[in-house]
Amino acid sequence: RLLISSLSKPKRGDVVIFDSGIPLSESRWKNLNAIQRLFVKPEDSMTLIKRVVALPGERFRLDEGQIYIDELPLNETYAQGTTRGEMDIFIPTDSYLVLGDNRENSLDSRDSLVGFIEEKNILGSVFFRYWPLNRIEYIGGSK
Repeated sequence: RLLISSLSKPKRGDVVIFDSGIPLSESRWKNLNAIQRLFVKPEDSMTLIKRVVALPGERFRLDEGQIYIDELPLNETYAQGTTRGEMDIFIPTDSYLVLGDNRENSLDSRDSLVGFIEEKNILGSVFFRYWPLNRIEYIGGSK
């Protein structure tokens, strides 16, 4: 369970929740618990949680596992695994590039199904996890 804020624009390092536009499959819907199914229909799109890595207007380059923002290497202490792929792109105005922290198993902006995230599709930035109790954590704070 998470607390989110939609009061400010996302910053690099923020964990955001967004409407991916990817249809929720029947099998994924069936894996939801009964309470979740009260709020989500099988025809809804998937809501994803990812970390903002590149901001509008920036150049994002991924080369041999290293991320560069405007040609400066990005130090990511939160990333797990190798960031695979090769990319060299500019982020459009009002859009963000997001990556999952588990880089080897993440549906994120490296995949054409997700691509860039338009600001209007961002529901908010995560700032606190309160469940499960053994994982309570302040997440907020931009990098």
